[in-house]
Amino acid sequence: MYGEEIARKHAIPELYPNAKPLTLYGPKNGNDQFDQVYKDGDRYIVVEAKSHVDTKLGERLVRGARYSQGSRTYFLDIIDQMKKRERQFPSEGALAADLIPALRDGRVDYIVIRGRDNAGTYTGYSMSKFDIKERS
Repeated sequence: MYGEEIARKHAIPELYPNAKPLTLYGPKNGNDQFDQVYKDGDRYIVVEAKSHVDTKLGERLVRGARYSQGSRTYFLDIIDQMKKRERQFPSEGALAADLIPALRDGRVDYIVIRGRDNAGTYTGYSMSKFDIKERS
């Protein structure tokens, strides 16, 4: 939660001042979803949030192999999970459908926001962009 609040209250407003948050309906445990998604004009900002610079990226099993957050396979698997929720949450399926052409057209910033070293007080963040472009 700390990392998500850093992204929501500090990083996104500073890095993408016009970005609007989009509602996600994934499970409360955080599995099968991105931490946050924003829209800024025709661009999407997909956020993985970590509370500390040393917090490791998550992984998931896709077709028998492990893939890390930040990989194209991980990203596309989360899109598939969002599509599965479409019946219950139509906007989740619509967002998944919008992210595919945005990814293809280079209009997705897939980023990780990490809180800096702290002793229980906000001291800043680091941001890195993942490279999830399709290789030709």
